[in-house]
Amino acid sequence: MEQLRKYGLQENRHLIATIFNPKSAGYRDLQYLERALEDACTQAQRAFGPNDEIYLDARINAALFYWYRLQKYALAGDHLQFAVAVVENNPGVAPELLAKLLSASALNESRRRPADDTNSITGILSGTLAEPFGHRVEKGDFRSAIKVFELMAETARRTDRPVLSYLIAELGPSFCYELWTLGHRSEAIQILRNEVLADAAQTWGEESLQAKRIASEVRWLEELKSGESQVSFGSVEQARREMQDVFLTATLPAQFAITPVESALFEQVYNSVN
Repeated sequence: MEQLRKYGLQENRHLIATIFNPKSAGYRDLQYLERALEDACTQAQRAFGPNDEIYLDARINAALFYWYRLQKYALAGDHLQFAVAVVENNPGVAPELLAKLLSASALNESRRRPADDTNSITGILSGTLAEPFGHRVEKGDFRSAIKVFELMAETARRTDRPVLSYLIAELGPSFCYELWTLGHRSEAIQILRNEVLADAAQTWGEESLQAKRIASEVRWLEELKSGESQVSFGSVEQARREMQDVFLTATLPAQFAITPVESALFEQVYNSVN
Protein backbone atom coordinates (compact mmCIF):
# COMPACT_ATOMS: atom_id res chain seq x y z
CA MET A 1 0.00 0.00 0.00
CA GLU A 2 2.85 2.40 0.75
CA GLN A 3 4.25 1.96 -2.75
CA LEU A 4 0.79 2.45 -4.21
CA ARG A 5 0.34 5.70 -2.31
CA LYS A 6 3.74 6.88 -3.51
CA TYR A 7 2.65 6.24 -7.08
CA GLY A 8 -0.63 8.10 -6.53
CA LEU A 9 1.19 11.14 -5.16
CA GLN A 10 3.66 11.12 -8.06
CA GLU A 11 0.83 10.87 -10.59
CA ASN A 12 -0.96 13.87 -9.09
CA ARG A 13 2.24 15.94 -9.10
CA HIS A 14 2.94 14.98 -12.70
CA LEU A 15 -0.55 15.93 -13.87
CA ILE A 16 -0.72 19.29 -12.09
CA ALA A 17 2.69 20.20 -13.51
CA THR A 18 1.54 19.22 -17.01
CA ILE A 19 -1.57 21.39 -16.67
CA PHE A 20 0.37 24.57 -15.88
CA ASN A 21 3.85 24.13 -17.36
CA PRO A 22 4.02 24.80 -21.13
CA LYS A 23 7.35 22.97 -21.25
CA SER A 24 5.79 19.70 -20.08
CA ALA A 25 5.64 16.98 -22.73
CA GLY A 26 1.84 16.58 -22.61
CA TYR A 27 0.92 20.24 -22.10
CA ARG A 28 -0.66 20.73 -25.53
CA ASP A 29 -2.41 17.36 -25.68
CA LEU A 30 -5.67 18.30 -24.02
CA GLN A 31 -7.36 14.98 -24.79
CA TYR A 32 -4.55 13.09 -23.07
CA LEU A 33 -4.71 15.41 -20.08
CA GLU A 34 -8.47 15.09 -19.73
CA ARG A 35 -8.37 11.28 -19.89
CA ALA A 36 -5.42 11.09 -17.50
CA LEU A 37 -7.05 13.38 -14.95
CA GLU A 38 -10.40 11.59 -15.05
CA ASP A 39 -8.61 8.22 -14.76
CA ALA A 40 -6.59 9.54 -11.80
CA CYS A 41 -9.84 10.37 -9.98
CA THR A 42 -11.32 6.93 -10.65
CA GLN A 43 -8.16 5.05 -9.73
CA ALA A 44 -7.56 7.04 -6.54
CA GLN A 45 -11.11 6.45 -5.36
CA ARG A 46 -10.84 2.72 -5.97
CA ALA A 47 -7.37 2.37 -4.46
CA PHE A 48 -7.63 4.67 -1.43
CA GLY A 49 -11.33 5.31 -0.87
CA PRO A 50 -13.61 8.35 -1.27
CA ASN A 51 -12.22 10.22 1.75
CA ASP A 52 -8.50 10.02 1.00
CA GLU A 53 -6.31 13.06 0.34
CA ILE A 54 -4.87 11.56 -2.84
CA TYR A 55 -8.39 11.25 -4.22
CA LEU A 56 -9.15 14.80 -3.05
CA ASP A 57 -6.07 16.15 -4.80
CA ALA A 58 -6.98 14.31 -8.00
CA ARG A 59 -10.43 15.92 -7.99
CA ILE A 60 -8.99 19.41 -7.46
CA ASN A 61 -6.47 18.86 -10.25
CA ALA A 62 -9.24 17.86 -12.64
CA ALA A 63 -11.22 20.95 -11.67
CA LEU A 64 -8.20 23.18 -12.30
CA PHE A 65 -7.77 21.63 -15.73
CA TYR A 66 -11.35 22.38 -16.75
CA TRP A 67 -11.13 25.88 -15.28
CA TYR A 68 -7.68 26.87 -16.57
CA ARG A 69 -7.24 24.98 -19.84
CA LEU A 70 -10.76 24.46 -21.20
CA GLN A 71 -12.85 27.15 -19.47
CA LYS A 72 -15.52 24.52 -18.82
CA TYR A 73 -16.65 25.90 -15.50
CA ALA A 74 -19.59 23.55 -14.98
CA LEU A 75 -17.35 20.49 -15.28
CA ALA A 76 -14.84 22.09 -12.94
CA GLY A 77 -17.66 22.72 -10.49
CA ASP A 78 -18.69 19.06 -10.58
CA HIS A 79 -15.21 17.95 -9.54
CA LEU A 80 -15.07 20.61 -6.84
CA GLN A 81 -18.33 19.36 -5.34
CA PHE A 82 -16.77 15.90 -4.96
CA ALA A 83 -13.71 17.53 -3.40
CA VAL A 84 -15.78 19.47 -0.88
CA ALA A 85 -17.52 16.25 0.12
CA VAL A 86 -14.14 14.67 0.84
CA VAL A 87 -13.18 17.54 3.15
CA GLU A 88 -16.51 17.41 4.95
CA ASN A 89 -15.93 13.72 5.70
CA ASN A 90 -12.26 14.13 6.61
CA PRO A 91 -11.58 16.89 9.16
CA GLY A 92 -7.83 16.25 9.10
CA VAL A 93 -7.16 17.38 5.53
CA ALA A 94 -3.79 19.06 5.00
CA PRO A 95 -3.94 22.89 4.97
CA GLU A 96 -2.33 23.13 1.52
CA LEU A 97 -5.15 21.02 0.06
CA LEU A 98 -7.75 23.21 1.76
CA ALA A 99 -6.10 26.32 0.31
CA LYS A 100 -5.90 24.72 -3.12
CA LEU A 101 -9.58 23.68 -2.99
CA LEU A 102 -10.84 27.08 -1.88
CA SER A 103 -8.68 28.91 -4.43
CA ALA A 104 -9.92 26.71 -7.25
CA SER A 105 -13.53 27.01 -6.09
CA ALA A 106 -13.42 30.82 -5.85
CA LEU A 107 -11.66 31.28 -9.19
CA ASN A 108 -14.09 28.96 -10.94
CA GLU A 109 -17.19 30.44 -9.35
CA SER A 110 -16.15 34.01 -10.12
CA ARG A 111 -16.12 33.09 -13.81
CA ARG A 112 -19.37 31.18 -14.04
CA ARG A 113 -21.61 33.38 -11.87
CA PRO A 114 -24.23 35.67 -13.49
CA ALA A 115 -22.98 39.07 -14.57
CA ASP A 116 -24.88 40.90 -11.81
CA ASP A 117 -23.23 38.99 -8.95
CA THR A 118 -20.36 40.96 -7.39
CA ASN A 119 -19.55 39.01 -4.22
CA SER A 120 -18.97 35.50 -5.53
CA ILE A 121 -15.46 35.17 -4.06
CA THR A 122 -16.58 36.33 -0.62
CA GLY A 123 -19.40 33.81 -0.75
CA ILE A 124 -17.10 30.93 -1.65
CA LEU A 125 -14.40 31.70 0.92
CA SER A 126 -16.90 32.15 3.75
CA GLY A 127 -19.50 29.60 2.72
CA THR A 128 -17.86 26.51 1.23
CA LEU A 129 -16.60 24.92 4.46
CA ALA A 130 -17.93 25.29 7.99
CA GLU A 131 -14.55 25.61 9.71
CA PRO A 132 -11.70 26.00 7.19
CA PHE A 133 -8.28 25.75 8.85
CA GLY A 134 -10.12 25.26 12.16
CA HIS A 135 -11.58 28.78 11.95
CA ARG A 136 -15.34 29.18 12.32
CA VAL A 137 -16.80 31.43 9.63
CA GLU A 138 -20.08 33.19 8.96
CA LYS A 139 -21.44 32.59 5.48
CA GLY A 140 -21.40 35.72 3.33
CA ASP A 141 -19.44 37.77 5.87
CA PHE A 142 -16.55 39.68 4.31
CA ARG A 143 -14.52 39.53 7.55
CA SER A 144 -14.76 35.74 7.52
CA ALA A 145 -13.70 35.69 3.87
CA ILE A 146 -10.71 37.91 4.64
CA LYS A 147 -9.61 35.65 7.51
CA VAL A 148 -9.86 32.56 5.33
CA PHE A 149 -7.88 34.22 2.54
CA GLU A 150 -5.18 35.27 5.01
CA LEU A 151 -4.88 31.66 6.18
CA MET A 152 -4.71 30.47 2.57
CA ALA A 153 -1.92 32.94 1.74
CA GLU A 154 -0.05 32.01 4.91
CA THR A 155 -0.28 28.35 3.93
CA ALA A 156 1.10 29.14 0.47
CA ARG A 157 4.10 30.91 2.01
CA ARG A 158 4.81 27.97 4.33
CA THR A 159 4.72 25.30 1.64
CA ASP A 160 6.78 24.76 -1.49
CA ARG A 161 3.79 24.61 -3.85
CA PRO A 162 4.28 26.94 -6.84
CA VAL A 163 0.82 26.13 -8.21
CA LEU A 164 -0.79 27.17 -4.92
CA SER A 165 1.15 30.44 -4.99
CA TYR A 166 -0.01 30.97 -8.58
CA LEU A 167 -3.64 30.43 -7.53
CA ILE A 168 -3.25 32.91 -4.67
CA ALA A 169 -1.72 35.44 -7.09
CA GLU A 170 -4.65 34.97 -9.48
CA LEU A 171 -7.37 35.02 -6.84
CA GLY A 172 -5.94 37.78 -4.64
CA PRO A 173 -6.39 40.81 -6.92
CA SER A 174 -9.90 39.71 -7.92
CA PHE A 175 -10.85 39.27 -4.27
CA CYS A 176 -9.40 42.66 -3.38
CA TYR A 177 -11.24 44.39 -6.22
CA GLU A 178 -14.42 42.69 -5.03
CA LEU A 179 -13.82 44.02 -1.50
CA TRP A 180 -13.11 47.47 -2.96
CA THR A 181 -16.33 47.47 -4.96
CA LEU A 182 -18.29 46.42 -1.88
CA GLY A 183 -16.87 49.41 0.03
CA HIS A 184 -14.12 47.72 2.06
CA ARG A 185 -11.27 49.74 0.57
CA SER A 186 -8.74 49.72 3.41
CA GLU A 187 -9.11 45.96 3.78
CA ALA A 188 -8.65 45.48 0.03
CA ILE A 189 -5.35 47.36 -0.02
CA GLN A 190 -4.10 45.62 3.11
CA ILE A 191 -4.82 42.14 1.73
CA LEU A 192 -3.27 42.95 -1.63
CA ARG A 193 -0.09 44.32 -0.05
CA ASN A 194 0.39 42.10 3.02
CA GLU A 195 -0.78 38.78 1.61
CA VAL A 196 -0.80 38.64 -2.18
CA LEU A 197 2.29 40.76 -2.81
CA ALA A 198 4.18 39.14 0.07
CA ASP A 199 3.49 35.67 -1.30
CA ALA A 200 4.47 36.63 -4.85
CA ALA A 201 7.72 38.25 -3.66
CA GLN A 202 8.63 35.17 -1.63
CA THR A 203 7.78 32.73 -4.42
CA TRP A 204 9.17 34.50 -7.49
CA GLY A 205 11.24 37.37 -6.06
CA GLU A 206 10.56 41.07 -5.61
CA GLU A 207 11.81 41.86 -9.13
CA SER A 208 9.66 39.21 -10.81
CA LEU A 209 6.93 40.18 -13.25
CA GLN A 210 4.34 38.63 -10.94
CA ALA A 211 5.42 40.71 -7.95
CA LYS A 212 5.75 43.90 -10.01
CA ARG A 213 2.26 43.46 -11.43
CA ILE A 214 0.72 43.09 -7.98
CA ALA A 215 2.81 45.97 -6.60
CA SER A 216 1.47 48.24 -9.34
CA GLU A 217 -2.08 47.27 -8.43
CA VAL A 218 -1.36 48.09 -4.79
CA ARG A 219 -0.12 51.55 -5.79
CA TRP A 220 -3.11 52.09 -8.03
CA LEU A 221 -5.63 51.33 -5.28
CA GLU A 222 -3.66 53.43 -2.79
CA GLU A 223 -3.82 56.40 -5.17
CA LEU A 224 -7.53 55.94 -5.72
CA LYS A 225 -8.15 55.78 -1.97
CA SER A 226 -5.97 58.80 -1.18
CA GLY A 227 -8.32 61.06 -3.16
CA GLU A 228 -9.12 61.69 -6.79
CA SER A 229 -7.58 65.15 -6.65
CA GLN A 230 -4.17 63.62 -5.87
CA VAL A 231 -4.18 61.45 -8.98
CA SER A 232 -2.88 63.28 -12.03
CA PHE A 233 -5.30 63.65 -14.91
CA GLY A 234 -2.73 62.26 -17.33
CA SER A 235 -2.24 59.07 -15.31
CA VAL A 236 -5.94 58.38 -15.01
CA GLU A 237 -6.61 59.21 -18.64
CA GLN A 238 -3.85 56.85 -19.77
CA ALA A 239 -5.22 54.12 -17.50
CA ARG A 240 -8.72 54.72 -18.83
CA ARG A 241 -7.55 54.32 -22.43
CA GLU A 242 -5.62 51.17 -21.56
CA MET A 243 -8.61 49.70 -19.73
CA GLN A 244 -10.83 50.45 -22.72
CA ASP A 245 -8.38 48.69 -25.00
CA VAL A 246 -8.10 45.67 -22.71
CA PHE A 247 -11.64 45.24 -21.43
CA LEU A 248 -13.81 46.57 -24.22
CA THR A 249 -12.15 45.09 -27.30
CA ALA A 250 -14.65 42.98 -29.21
CA THR A 251 -12.01 40.53 -30.40
CA LEU A 252 -10.98 39.42 -26.92
CA PRO A 253 -11.31 35.66 -26.33
CA ALA A 254 -14.39 34.70 -24.33
CA GLN A 255 -12.36 33.60 -21.31
CA PHE A 256 -11.09 37.17 -20.89
CA ALA A 257 -14.53 38.78 -20.87
CA ILE A 258 -14.85 41.66 -18.43
CA THR A 259 -16.08 40.64 -14.98
CA PRO A 260 -18.68 42.53 -12.90
CA VAL A 261 -15.98 43.75 -10.52
CA GLU A 262 -13.79 45.02 -13.35
CA SER A 263 -16.82 46.70 -14.86
CA ALA A 264 -17.62 48.50 -11.60
CA LEU A 265 -14.02 49.67 -11.21
CA PHE A 266 -13.87 50.83 -14.79
CA GLU A 267 -17.05 52.88 -14.27
CA GLN A 268 -15.54 54.52 -11.17
CA VAL A 269 -12.37 55.51 -13.02
CA TYR A 270 -14.31 56.68 -16.09
CA ASN A 271 -16.61 58.86 -13.99
CA SER A 272 -13.70 60.35 -12.03
CA VAL A 273 -11.99 61.37 -15.26
CA ASN A 274 -15.11 62.89 -16.76
